[in-house]
Amino acid sequence: MNKPKEDILTRVFERIHVDLFDRDHRMKIKSLYKKLPSLNHGIIEFYSKPQKKRVDLMLCVQKRFNEHLLLHPFVAQEQHDYLHKLFDSWADESQMISGILENIYIVYDIQDLDKPILPWSYLAFSRLSLPPAVLLNIFKNAAIILHGTWTDYIDSSLLKCLECAGQNLHVFGFGLLQGRNETGFRIGVSDFKSIGEVVKYLEAIGWILDYKQFQSKFELIDNFAESYVLSLVIKENQGYDFGIECILPKSNNKEMAIQFLNLFKVEDADKLVDSIGNEKSVMTWINHIKINCKNEEVTAVKTYLYYQLN
Repeated sequence: MNKPKEDILTRVFERIHVDLFDRDHRMKIKSLYKKLPSLNHGIIEFYSKPQKKRVDLMLCVQKRFNEHLLLHPFVAQEQHDYLHKLFDSWADESQMISGILENIYIVYDIQDLDKPILPWSYLAFSRLSLPPAVLLNIFKNAAIILHGTWTDYIDSSLLKCLECAGQNLHVFGFGLLQGRNETGFRIGVSDFKSIGEVVKYLEAIGWILDYKQFQSKFELIDNFAESYVLSLVIKENQGYDFGIECILPKSNNKEMAIQFLNLFKVEDADKLVDSIGNEKSVMTWINHIKINCKNEEVTAVKTYLYYQLN
């Protein structure tokens, strides 16, 4: 935690091929990170198929390192009032949200290098054995702290997702899309052990999909992923796009990642796995590969390179 943040980024960037991550994007990420404290953990998101020059950044503020306390000078300086309130609440251990909120992801969607890029927040919660209605109220309170607008549609849709998760699945991630100027929310549902379990959940919440065709087409992924996270963007008048985050094992990360990427014929698979390393006190690995789908068709493959101080 005492290492200069510029040094951390430099060590991570050294492992990433220039074809994946050009100079302009490197400079943009460094400029975004310049005013932030040195955080232990971050994620660089590559658009692997179709291949794009766009590279996004996610910074993980971890409770176990009290990293939220480091953010106070930043949010005060930048006048991100909603973040200031969120970190104040998280620091107060007497409050319910602070007790169950594990991490806060600060997400930078880098679509246009020439425009100001404002972050949006994605919250990750601990697993709790509470009734869906109680969990819903916790999510609602978190949204209020984020200065989000809670609607009847969000209320009913999220409650259904929580009810269908039951005791075996964990709705851990939540973010309002208002940071993207959209109405709705994003959730992450974890603890799926197979594509078949993902399909059953989508069917339970009423997602429009040819379930049998999808399962037969994608169950081969079970040979590579150790678990799955279902990423859903839910909004009124929505399509039925969704993402499956295929979690790869750390122990043989390169082997599993290259086989997975080759399965989807990603052109720069070799360069992506070359970014994996554990030298100079910084570890990098491909934590998951996200398959974005519309109906039964793959619309995108995205690779998530995690970095962390040892």
